[in-house]
Amino acid sequence: MTTHASELVFVLGGTADGQAAILGIELQTGRLAFETAMPGAENQPRKTMAVEEAGIAVVTGAGDLYFLDRDTGAARWRQTVETRERRNDKEPFVLVAGGCVIVGLQGVTTCFDLEGRQLWARPTGMAGIGVTGKVVEPR
Repeated sequence: MTTHASELVFVLGGTADGQAAILGIELQTGRLAFETAMPGAENQPRKTMAVEEAGIAVVTGAGDLYFLDRDTGAARWRQTVETRERRNDKEPFVLVAGGCVIVGLQGVTTCFDLEGRQLWARPTGMAGIGVTGKVVEPR
């Protein structure tokens, strides 16, 4: 998966030694600006990411959520997302909006603030996410 913003392209890829990683690549030159390894994620075939001004959120099918600085790739925090069961057969989703990182995985939707604190989690059975109307900032 590839997403671009500003002058960087963000790619879910890997390091030379086989670790899963987020690569920040300069859009105009192709130069590698940063490479941030995601320990434990290399064996997780289902990963997805969201890129916003607030940062880069990546979730794996096993429930590992990484939140990275968008400019440097530095890991801000990592959490394990609550799920109904530990399987890796469903595609996770992640969204960064309204000062929150929202993750859906294995029938549970979880909301974290941008510091990595879990605000809420609830069973939803959702396979995807959409936002309509005004996004309200958390209190």
